[in-house]
Amino acid sequence: CIVSFAGYDCVPFEMSAYLAHRALSTTHNTQLVSAESLTTLSGGLPRGTLLTCVGMPGLGLLRVNTNWMRYLPSTERLSFARDVLLWALPWWSYQSGGLTIPEGMGMVACAIVHHSAPKLGYPNLRYNSRTDVLGSSIAFCQISGTIWATLLSGLFFLGLLPTLTMYVLVMPLSLPFALLGFPLLLLPPTRNMALKFIGTYLNYGGDANTTLIVRTRAKGANGSVCNVRLELPGDPGIHATAVCCAETALALLDALRSAKTGGAPPLPAGFTTPAHAVGDALAARLKAVKGACIETVCA
Repeated sequence: CIVSFAGYDCVPFEMSAYLAHRALSTTHNTQLVSAESLTTLSGGLPRGTLLTCVGMPGLGLLRVNTNWMRYLPSTERLSFARDVLLWALPWWSYQSGGLTIPEGMGMVACAIVHHSAPKLGYPNLRYNSRTDVLGSSIAFCQISGTIWATLLSGLFFLGLLPTLTMYVLVMPLSLPFALLGFPLLLLPPTRNMALKFIGTYLNYGGDANTTLIVRTRAKGANGSVCNVRLELPGDPGIHATAVCCAETALALLDALRSAKTGGAPPLPAGFTTPAHAVGDALAARLKAVKGACIETVCA
């Protein structure tokens, strides 16, 4: 049993969908059909993430996208394509009561959720991963402690300002840089120079004084609703990812011991994801982490 995708950009989202489905099937005897994850986060990009982004063009964009689609079950590819398109668009969130922008790793989260969905009992679900811009700005204000940041957070009312900024300014202005930078990163000398610069001068060490919060609102086939709140200590890229990876590994050991004594079915063979391999064991371990919280409420 080989479990990958055990970091921040996968575990909170896959586990939230899994826990919502378990709660809906137990409480309302229904299947999960749609879910929206809303993330409150702060922190910077780890050096490893930047190195990966710069190195990916060297693999070939066509090859990356082809392998991505091959990773998904054939029955989930159309659903995944639909959800990625919706993820890229402005989105009204009933959880936040306002407009939201795409969560940065939403494409990865969407792929992981769709990969395991048929195995976990909710094929072809509708899934979207968003950023809680108001919650994230308040978290930034609390960390920075500046009055100006606190005043600026008031401009995030209904998510209108960050949405306009993203789709009117950031995306149009970043397009020329992307069109210029991508061909340059295809050239080995330019790519190696960028990799060396990142490796030498950039080193974000993480922020232990913040909290990653993922709130997921899920719906069942009969219209019932389930809300899952998952909190992990520390910033997403460094601390929360380390917690997710370590607890996934330990959950594998727990599940293996339990299977050997007849207390649980054997681990699935092959290349899989955390929720599919050790969903219940991982949920129990994450709940026990200091500063972590998992709450599931069905209505």
